[in-house]
Amino acid sequence: MSSAMPAMPSLRVRFHDGERFIVNGAVIGIEDEALVVHKHDTLLKGEDVILPEQADSPARRIYFGVMMMILDPRNHEAHYGQLVDDLAAMLQATSLADVADTLHIIFTLAQRGHYERALESARALVKFETELLRTAPAPAEAA
Repeated sequence: MSSAMPAMPSLRVRFHDGERFIVNGAVIGIEDEALVVHKHDTLLKGEDVILPEQADSPARRIYFGVMMMILDPRNHEAHYGQLVDDLAAMLQATSLADVADTLHIIFTLAQRGHYERALESARALVKFETELLRTAPAPAEAA
């Protein structure tokens, strides 16, 4: 089963400096040739979005879960349940107090609906995990 979304036709609209418009509830304006988000719940840029196949580590799975709660609110319960499972698995696997604290923070923020802040914490967790794996000594090869 493919998780790819069906292709939607592109929409091209021209705006002038100072104009404002609304996209999915976010008030956006054009100022000095830049998009300015005046009112928003959550804003994700391309660099903030990962694909399912990129969720290939414990921290990345947590990040992906929070991201999906933002991007797919219709399936909130399923994403939340998976996020809780992923948080619990990583919590059980770690002995690092700072990691455990971060997992609790992500859980609390997600539980309260503060998804953008939960995503920031998950991003920090991914960064820590990446650095930890980069600097960890390679396992000894079997003789």
